Amino acid sequence: MTKTRFGLGPVFFPGRLWLPIACALALVAGLVRLDRPGLWIDEIYTARWTHLPWRELFGTLRVGMHPPLYFMLERLAVGLTGDGEIGLRLLSLLAGVGAVAITFWAFRPVLNERAAAATAWFLAVSPQFFLYARMACYYALATLVAMLAHGLFVRLAVKRGRPRSWALYALAAALMVLTSYLTACLLLAHGVWAMFARRRPGLWWRWLGATAGAVVLVAPWLLMMRAGAHAPLRGGSSARPAEWLLLLGFDLHALTASEVLFPWEPLGVFGLLCGSWLILAGGIAAVRRGLGRSVLLPALAALALSWVIVSVLPRQTPFVALPPRTLFLWPFAAVVMALGALDPAQHKPLRWAATLGLMLAWAGGWLHLYRQEHYLNPIYLTPGREVAQDLLREAAAGDAVISDDDSGTNYYLARAGATFALLEPRDPAALRPALEAAHIRQAWWVKLSRDRSVYGRPNAAIDSVLAGWGARVDSRGYLEIDSRYRAVKRAALGMPGYQYRVVVERWRRAE
Repeated sequence: MTKTRFGLGPVFFPGRLWLPIACALALVAGLVRLDRPGLWIDEIYTARWTHLPWRELFGTLRVGMHPPLYFMLERLAVGLTGDGEIGLRLLSLLAGVGAVAITFWAFRPVLNERAAAATAWFLAVSPQFFLYARMACYYALATLVAMLAHGLFVRLAVKRGRPRSWALYALAAALMVLTSYLTACLLLAHGVWAMFARRRPGLWWRWLGATAGAVVLVAPWLLMMRAGAHAPLRGGSSARPAEWLLLLGFDLHALTASEVLFPWEPLGVFGLLCGSWLILAGGIAAVRRGLGRSVLLPALAALALSWVIVSVLPRQTPFVALPPRTLFLWPFAAVVMALGALDPAQHKPLRWAATLGLMLAWAGGWLHLYRQEHYLNPIYLTPGREVAQDLLREAAAGDAVISDDDSGTNYYLARAGATFALLEPRDPAALRPALEAAHIRQAWWVKLSRDRSVYGRPNAAIDSVLAGWGARVDSRGYLEIDSRYRAVKRAALGMPGYQYRVVVERWRRAE
């Protein structure tokens, strides 16, 4: 074995030395400013549900058709860490750091130690991966459990696992699906691998048996969910053909440059080019090294299935929905990039230039992550906490605040024990009687700027009600959106390019 020369030997060798360093770096980088930005709407749902009694929690998840594992663990974790932003996000961050380590273990049977460690490093320093691993959502936990299941299957597929590992694989697959339903695509991708494994003729039947075991473990929850989901799913038509392509294009940009770099700015273009080159070179290297079935086949099969499912779902969210839902596939992209960076068949200065170029772009991405800017999906920056803080200083006890729940303002106001009235503008007809109450003299209208959405609130109708009730005194905006971003969105997507994410208007009752 080559003698270890810390700091002087090959950068990613040996893995057992560099892996804990990568995990420590990921943990430290993830903890920096973990309380910023404030919670966005999905995190707010998590925060509210962690305070529900167990019976109510399961009832809420059942009706909403949400997988239960993450919310169960988060409810337990909040009891130890608290329900502040850091406490709510800590479980996801630790799961993300754990995913870095498990990724090394998962791919080690088919990669040498150097390539496996490089894979962990690409994941550890990715601002895109930790954009989601720093959220109080299920994404990072799904990645952790998915890599556990994948590592077990890899060992069984290459004859390094024991027969009882099939039972562990069935358990891991069940936990994976109970964290994110879309991870079933990885389970099916393993079946594709088993189907094409000619040297292991019995692999397909063993996989089928383990999958049946996983289905048995998940079945009780699925039956409970079916019994509780009485309300029809809301949604519009499925994605149009152009949006199918945008799904993959946005995902490629997220994999390479990341969602915290605009694709038209220099670092974004640089990251996209360097990352794409590494993915292409790594894919070629994987085929040349005989890793196509063990690396490319499950990744591409799972991505294709996820792409189709997300595309045909009702368009509750635009095309940006693919990256967070497929975060469990990020380690496969890290493998391919690592193979491209270490491939000796490629011109060494070129592959090192591409690697360093990608790291430079990612450094810019981390800076934007900490500074809360250049987000391609500004929903993650919704400034509900900042709006609530200002309202708590300025609004009086006799005022009313009109605010959509997904602005986050309601959550922070309720958490602070606000004494003024909080009105949800779902029904404009019911808003007028509430405002006519004698004690309300002033109203604050928190308007969340929206793209085209099936959940769009009737802002014009609310404006009409307020105009008949009083007069607007002033207004101010929160989170100004980059002007280039607005122009590109209008030109390319035909979506309204709003200037501020949130606008707060102050209205005074007419005498």
